[in-house]
Amino acid sequence: MKKILVCLTYYLPNISGLTRYVEIVATKMNECNYQVAIICSGTGDQLKKERLDGVEVNRIFGFSVGKGVIMPMYFFRSRKLVKETDMVWINLPSVESAILSFWSWIYKKPTIVTYHCKFESGKRWLNKLIQLFELIPLNYAQYIIVNTLDYVIGNNILTRYRKKLVEIYPPIVVKIPTVRIKRRKKVIGFLGRISQEKNIELLINVLEGLPKDMVLEIAGPTEIVGEKKYRNKIESLIKKNSRIKVLGKINSIENFLRSISCLILPSSSTLESFGMVQAEALLCGCPVIATNLPGIRIPIMMTKGGFLFESGIVDDLAHKILLAIRNPIEIDVKKISKLFCIDNTIYQYKNMFLKLENGL
Repeated sequence: MKKILVCLTYYLPNISGLTRYVEIVATKMNECNYQVAIICSGTGDQLKKERLDGVEVNRIFGFSVGKGVIMPMYFFRSRKLVKETDMVWINLPSVESAILSFWSWIYKKPTIVTYHCKFESGKRWLNKLIQLFELIPLNYAQYIIVNTLDYVIGNNILTRYRKKLVEIYPPIVVKIPTVRIKRRKKVIGFLGRISQEKNIELLINVLEGLPKDMVLEIAGPTEIVGEKKYRNKIESLIKKNSRIKVLGKINSIENFLRSISCLILPSSSTLESFGMVQAEALLCGCPVIATNLPGIRIPIMMTKGGFLFESGIVDDLAHKILLAIRNPIEIDVKKISKLFCIDNTIYQYKNMFLKLENGL
């Protein structure tokens, strides 16, 4: 049984699009006769080795610095894990991936990189530093997986690696209950983390241009690493607006997406490269309104299941919301389920790992 070592900065119980992506693929690969192990950061009781759905999780002590984490023992702990594995799968953004790539090179372990998004912060020097670290795994990797080739547009990092790029849509898992749920026409929704790249203040502002009986429901995890200041800002804005309801973490995203009139994805940062929640919403028959930016725009462009608005333009967003509500879109869920199919995603990943095994 071949072993795959998976590198990412944070893993469960931290919830994000990246951790959900890795969790789904790692679990499925483990079911496909591969032995999968995760290497990530952790604190306290998390440091004990454990298995989650058959996947071995190795957490290394780290302390947070903004959205990142410093792991003093990573250099030494990662060496042993790389030495014992057959293949390495690195998920970017990740500073520590440079160390893992070094050991992969030393021990001649074939490697693929999934480039989830371009790191972006308010500090230009930090952006450049992170990019320098990420050049190491990008240079060493045999293949670089991206959610969409559209996201490569304007990305001066990825354009130099065009021959290595492979487009694989993210793994989308949606379980639709048999019980019918009535869609609420006066409710618009947001599902995701309360983090700066999501541009949630735009959603709050857009309510002013919508009918007074329309409300906004925000669902998703509220405790996000490195986002305390932004979360406090958003919470203070929400308290002033009785038309906003924060649901927090919900038991069924499917039921939420089936009940709202439309889903809004207002992200305006390169930290958003696709927006898995868009595909989830479309598979629940829920129209989507998203920012017209590379990568993010692809689900709507391919399915015609919603509208795109110009980044940061409140009036345009308000106009598209009213269009979606007053002229309901017929969403072909059956067709979309063939486009965003987890079986396709896993099949392509299996092919990638088979190529690594065969030295291709």
